[in-house]
Amino acid sequence: MSEVLTDPNIVCDSSGTNSIGRNSQELNIPNNGIAHPFKQAFRALASGIAIITFDAGSDVHGFTATSLTSVSMDPPLALFCVANQSRSRLYLEPGRKVGFSFLGEDQAEQARFFASNRPFGECGQIKIDRVAGAPVVAGSMAVISAAVETLIPAGDHIICVCALHEANSAADKAPLLYHSGKYNGLARIA
Repeated sequence: MSEVLTDPNIVCDSSGTNSIGRNSQELNIPNNGIAHPFKQAFRALASGIAIITFDAGSDVHGFTATSLTSVSMDPPLALFCVANQSRSRLYLEPGRKVGFSFLGEDQAEQARFFASNRPFGECGQIKIDRVAGAPVVAGSMAVISAAVETLIPAGDHIICVCALHEANSAADKAPLLYHSGKYNGLARIA
């Protein structure tokens, strides 16, 4: 089970919904006694923050996710999950170029923006770059350009498997993490 921090349609228009801090009735999560404990259990797992971005008409859309996972190095593949009922899901079809931006601990503002329902134009601080034609968040710890290859239905979500095209990493930048409903930096133990 992967957790998507927000309903992905929140991205660069004001019609989306933010699932952070909302209860299960607002999110249409079945009240079967199982969904809430699973959701709470997965909130205990610290995860890196990725922003998934793509072009939709003349706009760049994106959403904050913790469900981005490396799948294969030969061929290079990754996957992420998107709610079936999200507006972003309508744009994610095979062949669509997508950008993955791994946020550094200095980018909590960008994570909050893409996990909100504010229009993209309201936040002049967020700069978008391009890597092999895919939009990515400038200043990220690492970025990857990819293309949606396969869509796999999985309950109330769809799994998007993507072919990876190009990757760039920033040297020695600490990651932004999400744990128990809050953004955190990395505290080194040793």
